Amino acid sequence: MLRLKESVGFFLAGVFLSEGSWVSAQATVDFYHEVFPILEARCFKCHSDEKQKGDLRLDSPAWILRGSENGKILTPGQADDSPLYYLTTYDPDDPDYMPSKGKGLTVGEQGLLRRWIEEGARFGDEVSSMMVMSEAVPPSSSVGKKYTDDQPLPPATYDIPTQFAETVESLRELGLLVDTVNHDANRLELSFTYAEDERAFEWNRIEPLAASVVKLGFARSKVSDRQLAKLPVFENLRSLDLRDTAITDAALESVGALEGLESLNLYDTAVTDAGIAHLHGLKQLRRLYLRGTSVSAAGANRLQQAIPGLRVLR
Repeated sequence: MLRLKESVGFFLAGVFLSEGSWVSAQATVDFYHEVFPILEARCFKCHSDEKQKGDLRLDSPAWILRGSENGKILTPGQADDSPLYYLTTYDPDDPDYMPSKGKGLTVGEQGLLRRWIEEGARFGDEVSSMMVMSEAVPPSSSVGKKYTDDQPLPPATYDIPTQFAETVESLRELGLLVDTVNHDANRLELSFTYAEDERAFEWNRIEPLAASVVKLGFARSKVSDRQLAKLPVFENLRSLDLRDTAITDAALESVGALEGLESLNLYDTAVTDAGIAHLHGLKQLRRLYLRGTSVSAAGANRLQQAIPGLRVLR
């Protein structure tokens, strides 16, 4: 790989100086030698010059700084506010987990990426010639609205048990995504993210599947505290995603009854310390996502003390 020309170094320096908080002490992690190879190996299949899923490219500093169709992906000094990092920490079965294809980042790679961001996300003076893009031209996005009339909801990846077929078909007609989990026809996943019909939230339609549902996703949906009052019927639920919804602390009273819950995503919700106090009895909880909430560090620490082994991402 060739070295960057000095002009690119000036370009990057200009970016750093335009954002005062980017100027910090010399970073320990070297972007060119340590971070870029991770992006190249894990991310370029969907985010480079050939393909820009989500209107995102990661093959140059300029493109990284530009962000995606959803906005910036990098907040220097704050890894837990940087989608470039925190999406790699989701449960691999999560629909927003990155990378969506291929092998995910190892714990060591996640740690390296986190350190680089926490140290200021500095690109340094050397990058490969592949990354030279002093004047980034917006790419042609390969992805528009996730599902359209021409690109309908995808069918299940694996066969749904025959006894659930009629129920599942009716739910899919209302916009729910229903699929099996990890090839296991007796373990189901429901996602309400793209369900716009209010009837999708009528629990009597879902209860026939309740005992088999292990993953439930409401991210960015219109679910309410009242509708979540029936959550305890999902007695075998292991993963619950409530990010970017209008729920409040009241919803967590119902969540607190899910004794087998292992992963809970509350990113960008209005929950507070009072809400997560309802979770102290969830001894199987291992991952709790709290970025964008009003939960304090003290409140999170109290919960971690109550649940040994819990990892809180804030």
